[in-house]
Amino acid sequence: MDNFVRDKLTEWNFSEYIDRFKDEEIDKESFLLLDEKAFANLIPKLGPRYTFQEKHKAIQKELENDGTATGSQVQTSSTMAWASLDQAAAPSISPQGKIKHPHTFPSTSTPPKQLCFSKPTQPTSKFERQAMEAAETCVTQVLDKLKTLPKNELIDYLKGKMTKLRTGVKNKVLVGIFGKTGAGKSSLINAILGEQNFLPNGANISACTSVMIQVEANMTNYSYEAEIEFISKEEWEKDLKSHLDIMSDENDNKNEELVKVATAKIQAFYGKDGVGKSLNDLMKGEHFREIPEFLSPTNTVKKISCGTASELSGKIACYTRSDNKMAAKHYWPLVKCVTIKVPNTKELLEHIVLLDLPGTGDCNKTRDDMWKSHLSQCSSVWIVNDIQRAASEREPWMILESSFSYLIQGGECENITFICTKTDAINPKNYLG
Repeated sequence: MDNFVRDKLTEWNFSEYIDRFKDEEIDKESFLLLDEKAFANLIPKLGPRYTFQEKHKAIQKELENDGTATGSQVQTSSTMAWASLDQAAAPSISPQGKIKHPHTFPSTSTPPKQLCFSKPTQPTSKFERQAMEAAETCVTQVLDKLKTLPKNELIDYLKGKMTKLRTGVKNKVLVGIFGKTGAGKSSLINAILGEQNFLPNGANISACTSVMIQVEANMTNYSYEAEIEFISKEEWEKDLKSHLDIMSDENDNKNEELVKVATAKIQAFYGKDGVGKSLNDLMKGEHFREIPEFLSPTNTVKKISCGTASELSGKIACYTRSDNKMAAKHYWPLVKCVTIKVPNTKELLEHIVLLDLPGTGDCNKTRDDMWKSHLSQCSSVWIVNDIQRAASEREPWMILESSFSYLIQGGECENITFICTKTDAINPKNYLG
């Protein structure tokens, strides 16, 4: 119970029910959502109950006139907007349970060096958050009630609809950030988060993102956290066998690019001494002592928690980046995905996941093809490219063409944004008549 509820009960001469409301953990938000059934449970006697009900209606009307979201407003707004990306993108839920995602930026734009997000003219983000929380609560309550009823065709139909709607409420908007290696994808995310060197960037050609990285809000505490998911031991053994077969191929027509990929992966994890060893030698347990999660049959996720962004960045570097100058062992060949949770970003990332993918045009074909398998899963696509080569390079237009195909086919992709980076590196005088 909060002060709002206690003060109202005292003001309305219902002090005797304070303990009852406290036992039921009624706070301001749930107080404004109370209905007739709740009134009967909290205040059993008819006389006081009707008096309370009239006062409750009056305060709802008063708050409504003041522009504050009341319980009835919030409850009837369960199909309203998702929380926005710094109030710039507010996806909504239709009555059919389908998510709609408006554009996060204009479809063709050249953002300035300082990132700015436009302010909405629609309801405030506070009201939107209240609406979404109420929507999730309502859907969950209805679904829980349906589960207690005898099964029949109608109940099963309603349960299916409510389950789908609850999934729609909880789903996050996946923003895929695509572009060539060195285009500035990771730097763009760093700028959005306000952390200069959080994610590895390709400014130094020897260091770049080598695995898929998901960035989302940490909603549970104030730590910077990373969850590193490894591939299975069987998958790595299968990969190694394939790599060794490619490297041992003495055919004159062998694919040199695949040989480079296989050699790079083995050297990254095993060092130069790993090249030329047998499969049995490479799969010995001694190589994986530092990452017991990789060998675990049940827990294949390594968790790291730090107090600062720079500390976490240093600890996950060997799992996320390819860097020829880094002396430590590289684990990225064994990593499937890294999820980074950033504190104090509820307003920005509560309902959004930023997906940073290895660059297209990479010499590593596996990483180069990764974007193709994830493009169809993204609700929003950001295509990032150096402003000086925005029109001439092939890769961004290839991604744009693929995005349009998913957009036309009715897939997840609902908006595409072309973002030009490194605008501070050009001389405006050269582009003005």
